Amino acid sequence: MENGPLKTGETKSIKIVLNKDAFSYYDEKKKTWVADSGKYLIDIGNSSKDIRVSKAVML
Repeated sequence: MENGPLKTGETKSIKIVLNKDAFSYYDEKKKTWVADSGKYLIDIGNSSKDIRVSKAVML
């Protein structure tokens, strides 16, 4: 597998693995890290105004 920029018209698939820690935040009251259950939307793009891919995931 070659790394680097894609050539014009070339596509490549990638896999990004997000575990529970990726959705966690520190709860001051509980004094621990928590990850709320529910639906999360993962957006990928050049910027927040140029989203190219969106995927909903359930935790």
